[in-house]
Amino acid sequence: MKVSTEQDALKAMDKLHDAGVKIVVLSSLDSPGNELATYTSVKSDGARKVWKLISPRLQGIFTGTGDLFAALFLGWFHKLGKENVAKVMETTLATMQVVLQRTKTQGDQLKALQPPADKPRPQELQLIQSLDVIMKPGETRKAVPVQLSPIP
Repeated sequence: MKVSTEQDALKAMDKLHDAGVKIVVLSSLDSPGNELATYTSVKSDGARKVWKLISPRLQGIFTGTGDLFAALFLGWFHKLGKENVAKVMETTLATMQVVLQRTKTQGDQLKALQPPADKPRPQELQLIQSLDVIMKPGETRKAVPVQLSPIP
């Protein structure tokens, strides 16, 4: 289904919960102000909790962001557990922001040394160069609980 609003996101996650999925993460939903929203929904024993975190959008074309997000989320989920899923989300996105910013900075430096390209090229994520933050993330934004109303 098409997801373009928070209500759409909640409906889509609810459909996945109805299919038996206990934890649903929806990342990179457009948000006002050139930002991206990420939602995490957990359904356990009939109760559902949803958190949202807004991140700044970085301009550029990056390859491997979905894989990096999944690896970070699963790694932190394994370490912190399902009772700390909001912290898992916060840590994942804090790390993503640093890796993407480092990638953008490195790409901007390379662009300055090369002739202009006809179209933008994808940038390889600076994973090795970001190992410090992958292993020990710094400051994070806080995930906020989403007030749930009955979904029509």
